Order: sequence, then structure tokens, then C-alpha cells
Amino acid sequence: MSTELPIAIFGVTGRMGAALLRALDEVPLARLSGATASSTSRWLQQDAGSPAGGPRRGVLIGGEPATSI
Repeated sequence: MSTELPIAIFGVTGRMGAALLRALDEVPLARLSGATASSTSRWLQQDAGSPAGGPRRGVLIGGEPATSI
């Protein structure tokens, strides 16, 4: 039985967030379930893959952690 592992990344627009996003692709059952950035980030409400220049993730970046995970 395989179960997906939902992962939320806090600070997805930063260097470490981008590294975590890339590492997520290496974990077979992991899926991005949420992404946050600073409430003043220009990336808010954009796809989580956008800041790192990667593929679309189907998850919008939110500025409020409680509603973004």
C-alpha cells in the first residue's frame, strides 16, 4: 500500500525553500501540499514552482501559514 506524504514548505521563495522544493522531487511519494512566503512577497498567489524557475506545482504561495498548509 502506498500513501502520499503531503509536505508544506514555509519560505518557499528563499534559497532554502527552493532547495527543499527540488529535493521534494527526489522523494517518490512526497507531494507539495502547501507553500508560504512573507506576507509582502511579490510571489503571493503564484504557483510555488515560479520563484525557483521550476515546473508548475499546482499549489499557490500564501502569505498566511495557517491557511496555506
